[in-house]
Amino acid sequence: DVYKRQVSTQSTWGEQQQIEGKQKMGNFEELLDLKTKDLQKFAPVQYVAKQFNIKASYVVLGGIMSILVLLGTGLGGQLLTSAICYLYPAWMTFKAIESQEQEDDVQWLTYWIVFTFFTIFDTIINSCFLYIFMMGLYYPLKYLFLLWLFLPQFKGASFLYANAVRPILKKYESIIDTHMANVQDKVLGGVQEIKKKKY
Repeated sequence: DVYKRQVSTQSTWGEQQQIEGKQKMGNFEELLDLKTKDLQKFAPVQYVAKQFNIKASYVVLGGIMSILVLLGTGLGGQLLTSAICYLYPAWMTFKAIESQEQEDDVQWLTYWIVFTFFTIFDTIINSCFLYIFMMGLYYPLKYLFLLWLFLPQFKGASFLYANAVRPILKKYESIIDTHMANVQDKVLGGVQEIKKKKY
């Protein structure tokens, strides 16, 4: 009788654990769907989900995990960050140019201006802070910063442009224009001299 009660208690406990496990899995799936709903709309994500007959949120999770593994191990870091820096923004810039809305045009033009300054600073950081690169933190930090720059949820490029880049450019706009005009004049003068000597 005691044995039967123990077996019954164990099976009830096991069933309860299964129910709790299913509830937790359901909560995890709901949270995953909620956090990745914007990324699930991308055509490649939908294509992979359809091909493998799985939820789009799992495709997004698999992609994020793959990226983290690549970044954590240092494999493909340069390729990955180049894809993030150039391919996605270039595609979204193309889409912005083709659309009738002006808001996305401003967002992507702002991104490219801020990205230009970031590239200059990135070159300096590469040469000065070698220990960040050696510790394997360089690409993950760069990746997160780039996502913050161009994802519409954060609009980091707009923030940096308004608070850092624009004030500096506005302050030195006339000086920069003067130097650019001088350089342009010298280049055109040099081209004309070469043409005169040639003919």
